[in-house]
Amino acid sequence: MLLCVLCLFLGCLTLSEGGHLNISCKPCVCSVASNGKIIANCSDKDLSYIPETIPNSVSYLCLSHNRINPLSGRWFQRFTILEHLDLSFNQLKSLQVGTFIGATNLLQLSLHGNNLPLNETAYPDGIFRQQKRLHTLNIGQNSKVADSVYPDKALSDLTALRTLVIDGVRNATFGNGFSKLKNLTKLTVSGERGYCSIQKLLNTSFLHIPSVRYLDISKCGIYSIETSAFWPLRHIDTLDISNNQYLGFDSLGEAGYGLRFSSLRVLKINRIVTTFAIGVHIKHHNMRYFTDLNVKEIYIDSNRVELIDQECIRLLKTVELVSMKHNRVTFGSYLLSLNELTNLRKIYVENQYASNIPLVDSGTVPTPSEIPRLPSSEAQPVVQYSRICTRACEAECTNSSLCWNYHNSYYYNAEYEKNIIIDLSIKILLPPNVTYANVSNSKLNYHIGELNFNRNQLRTVDLSHNVFTRWIGPLHESHTVEYLDLSDNYCTYIASTFFMFASGLKILNISRNYLSVALQADRNGQILFNQSNLEVLRISNNLIRELPSSIFKRLTRLKVLDLSWNMMTSWTVEISHMMHLHTLDISENRYEDIPIQLTDQIDQIMIHRNDSLHLSIKGNILKCDCPTLDSLEWITRPYISIKEPGSTQCRLSNGEIITFLDIGDVVVKLRLRCKIVIPLISSAVVGIIFSMFIFGAGMVYRYRWKLRYLYYTTRRKYRGYQRLREGEGHFTYDAFVSYADGDRAFVIEDMRTVLERHYGLRLCIHHRDFMVGEAITANIINAIQSSRKTIAVLSPDFAKSAWCDYEVHMAKLESIHTGRDVLCVLWYTDIPDTRILSRDILDQINYDTYIKYPTVENDKREFWEKIKAAISF
Repeated sequence: MLLCVLCLFLGCLTLSEGGHLNISCKPCVCSVASNGKIIANCSDKDLSYIPETIPNSVSYLCLSHNRINPLSGRWFQRFTILEHLDLSFNQLKSLQVGTFIGATNLLQLSLHGNNLPLNETAYPDGIFRQQKRLHTLNIGQNSKVADSVYPDKALSDLTALRTLVIDGVRNATFGNGFSKLKNLTKLTVSGERGYCSIQKLLNTSFLHIPSVRYLDISKCGIYSIETSAFWPLRHIDTLDISNNQYLGFDSLGEAGYGLRFSSLRVLKINRIVTTFAIGVHIKHHNMRYFTDLNVKEIYIDSNRVELIDQECIRLLKTVELVSMKHNRVTFGSYLLSLNELTNLRKIYVENQYASNIPLVDSGTVPTPSEIPRLPSSEAQPVVQYSRICTRACEAECTNSSLCWNYHNSYYYNAEYEKNIIIDLSIKILLPPNVTYANVSNSKLNYHIGELNFNRNQLRTVDLSHNVFTRWIGPLHESHTVEYLDLSDNYCTYIASTFFMFASGLKILNISRNYLSVALQADRNGQILFNQSNLEVLRISNNLIRELPSSIFKRLTRLKVLDLSWNMMTSWTVEISHMMHLHTLDISENRYEDIPIQLTDQIDQIMIHRNDSLHLSIKGNILKCDCPTLDSLEWITRPYISIKEPGSTQCRLSNGEIITFLDIGDVVVKLRLRCKIVIPLISSAVVGIIFSMFIFGAGMVYRYRWKLRYLYYTTRRKYRGYQRLREGEGHFTYDAFVSYADGDRAFVIEDMRTVLERHYGLRLCIHHRDFMVGEAITANIINAIQSSRKTIAVLSPDFAKSAWCDYEVHMAKLESIHTGRDVLCVLWYTDIPDTRILSRDILDQINYDTYIKYPTVENDKREFWEKIKAAISF
């Protein structure tokens, strides 16, 4: 399949070079590459034969994914200059001795994905006798028969072979015929690219292939390796034993004996423990043979490693790259030896499990006598936690339930099972020459306090996707760091001293946090005061509404500023000093136009430059109308380049949405229209003043009820009335009854009789209880505010009464003003046309509940019970 990809690539190259493509070889597709060689792509054509139309001078022939079987004798005899042949994914079950006769210039051959068993019948002796130039052979993913034997006689003719991909058999022994393959340097027996049934590697497995420098035996199910299995591979450079999950570190440690004094440089041992292994601990004896190796790169991903012996670190002094992704690394004494890895340059430890250690702020460092002793009925030694304590603290850890560590500031109480971290100055020992560290996506849950690093060469640090919620600092010895990623950390606070010593920063990413408040408080630009070398700053997705003008005042070398995905509507930041700025991203904010405070500063930046400034403004609520015409004209200036104009939209005054692909035409049309609009502004001013008068009058009329309510409430207050406290037992009346004169008999005879005499409720009835000499409107306000509920007796007379309408309005305003549910509707008699009802009553009927007076005598008792319950609620 790789050869097919190569053919397609060369075909594309031919197109770009203007080669001759019209070579007829149907049903295949033939073309001529820029180097003059003919490519024939016959893949996925459902062929059972090789078409006669293919030119004899073809160099690249792809016949994959067909149903060619068998390969008749001497089919390739006419292809004398054929160099690359792909027969993968056909239905081949065997080969004949004369199959490849004539193809003497063959360099690469793929038989991948067929049904060719690994035996002498499928690969007869002499089949590759003419292929003396063949350097790459792929016969993987063919044999599922675990007990097969490698056809070394047939393969022994490939004396130029350098790369071999083959399935792994249970015997896992490469026979005598392989001893002739002196040039074989890359051997892949991986279950990732084929089938592999190897379970045990023997001392004789690689005896006849000592020239191999790259060996891939991943995903084979290996659980045992004999001590000297790798001993013949003296020139081995890269060894991949990954995805053999039953192997384990103990078996690997024993197999290390065979690698002693070899030239091994890269070791990949990813996922060599079971998926749900618990408490994986790499011990000294697992790596004892590393003393005789010069490994430069080691990959230990996905092994659920929790602890490493301190002695193991000292055995890795030659290592330049360590990858420990997807593990469960915890604190241990091995951390104290990291500075001994003097050759380490890169470390990958991302995607770890959660730290589960909360943090507590504290003041100064207490002495041991000042440490608070947590209560415990039985003091439990914490030797099991000594991996967090320094050696100076181990004695106290052994004899006390409390361990204090001046470096890690840790103490533990067994009874309460609490781990407490205190924000103090912490000493962290780093490999002195490490330049790259990735600890992202590891759910580290800490406040970053003051950190004292040893001298180091760190250039790139990725701490993204953790839970570093407070950045306090400062970070000593961080002046070499050029790239720092602290994005996605849920951070809400950043101290002004945090980046104090990180003067070498060139790229800083603090996106996707919650830093809006902390950044808005930085009025003097102290947070980034020492970052004069910064070139790229990303602060997207931080809920920022505005920034102080001086926050970036020291960033004179900034080239890229990303403020996208925030909530900015205006521009208050000073950037005119950023003479190297070439990209500004304010997309996905809330701008309606480009603020003049921003455009003026960009003009100052570009006045002495001949290049363009790339501006991203998509995702804003931009408007294309007369008020924004100036900013639209500015966008069309030659030194402004809008990024993704097809995705950048604005809304015309008529509501139409357009993209910035046609912004030039839109500006021209707006200029013509706005010239007509501007002379009308003067006359419009007079109209506006008159309209404001009308509007004011309209607002007084619209809110007349609320104004009346506020007036009489204030009047009541200053005439000596005191508003009753809200709550049960603090109202003068249980209910104020709002009714029309036509319904007086029902109120006086029925409601008062049942509710006052029978249920003992106190009703406010205006014919009886209104204060003589007081204005009716004031009496209504007093009654509503002195009653728990206001009952509106709904009837046709009620709907026609202006005073009833007034009482309902005041009750609704009382509800809004106090938050109480005041109004209760009693539908007394039917109303033929409900359109005559006020809006307040209609809203109450449509969206709230009401109680209807029954026409049947038997239902009246239940009706009065509901009224009583509504009043008492």
